[in-house]
Amino acid sequence: MAALADTAQGRIENARDHIAEAADVASRPEVGDGNFMHMWFSRGNVGMWETMLAVEAGEGGKTVEIARSLNPTGSRRRSHGAACASWLVWMTE
Repeated sequence: MAALADTAQGRIENARDHIAEAADVASRPEVGDGNFMHMWFSRGNVGMWETMLAVEAGEGGKTVEIARSLNPTGSRRRSHGAACASWLVWMTE
């Protein structure tokens, strides 16, 4: 949430610091790629947020690059699709 707030306020470097910290936590063995603590926090979830933040920052190329590297499952697949759709709408306006 802090990364989103920073991105929305144009503080992109601060947002990147937050997402890097989240990626570090998500890479810990005890977190893995599952539904850690029933919060859907995982490396895949961090990638979803990174995609959404790139959309918010207007970084179209980065959005596509990140989105292509993800393999979301379950409800996260729908969120990923929504982020990609938002970017496509933004690019065609």
